[in-house]
Amino acid sequence: MVWRDQVAPSKGPVPYPTSTMSRASSASSSSCAASRRVSGRGGGGGGGSCGGQQRLSVADVYDMAADIGKEFEVVIDSHGPDHISGLMQKVISALEHLERFAADADEEEEAMEQLRSTVAHLEREEAKKNEERQRVTKELEQIEEHYKQETRDLLSTVKRLQDENRKLSSSLAAATERDSAFSEDGEIYIYI
Repeated sequence: MVWRDQVAPSKGPVPYPTSTMSRASSASSSSCAASRRVSGRGGGGGGGSCGGQQRLSVADVYDMAADIGKEFEVVIDSHGPDHISGLMQKVISALEHLERFAADADEEEEAMEQLRSTVAHLEREEAKKNEERQRVTKELEQIEEHYKQETRDLLSTVKRLQDENRKLSSSLAAATERDSAFSEDGEIYIYI
């Protein structure tokens, strides 16, 4: 926005800065600017907040410039442009600086919002990874427990089979001894 070219040292209404922005887009911020101006006139220092925010937007600066321009028109109509032309240059310069600061703040706010969004996305991704890691760990623990149980079952089966094998071996040995004793006794009876 160009401010300096709008100062007219001649008589008549002094054009004040107007925004090329749509007034509809700055409607919400104009109520904030108006509340700051009202609180500033009431001795509040003009640093009031609207909605908990204390940041001044470019739209707020445009609204203030429009209000200041209207005030300058009233003074010029009453006292002429010669009395305030020097003051207007200073006010316009201050408004230009304020506009630049507000634009920088808007850009920084956008960058901060983008960073917040990135951080939130990364936190969600980290949470998903942690959930996946916990799920995999739980699955591995279940598989390991299943493997251990299966190993215990197999060892128990092996022990049971070994015990049965020993019993069968001893039964077989006893049966073999009885059979050999019987056949020796049987031979004796045949020869007598």
